[in-house]
Amino acid sequence: MEFPAIVAWWNIPLPRATRITVSAARTLRDSGCARGPPRSFGAITEATFDITGHIGHFRQHGNALKVNICANYRRKDDRGNWIDDSYWNSVTIWSEQIQKYIRNHVRVGDLVRAKGVMRDSSYEHEGETRYTTDRTVLRFGRFGAKRDGDAGGADGTDDQLPE
Repeated sequence: MEFPAIVAWWNIPLPRATRITVSAARTLRDSGCARGPPRSFGAITEATFDITGHIGHFRQHGNALKVNICANYRRKDDRGNWIDDSYWNSVTIWSEQIQKYIRNHVRVGDLVRAKGVMRDSSYEHEGETRYTTDRTVLRFGRFGAKRDGDAGGADGTDDQLPE
């Protein structure tokens, strides 16, 4: 006898060729999997980001390096013309190794990719609660140097990150 090809705790249909035998279904039921995923699966959920764009500016803030990355999205305006829709994203780098890589290899205007985790937080400032979304970089890479003729960062500068 076979059970339907459904995993009870996620209700995800399995491929037709996949079948669970009665003994396997009993094992799942007896292990508590019918009530939810077992703890051995570890972190199943996550909040991550993956930004590809050009470096706008960066600044050291205590032990952290704050980097602004501009991602451009092309879209059509009301007249049907293609325009760039720019979004600035601020990320925080705590890793000394990644900070050293940026100091030695990255300039304003370079095309980069930053991946990491996001977390909402809040703090009090002058009696007012302020809410933020923190983006902490775990992986960082440079695709290429700024092209000749580009204006550099948002303010037109081409400064290296200070040592």
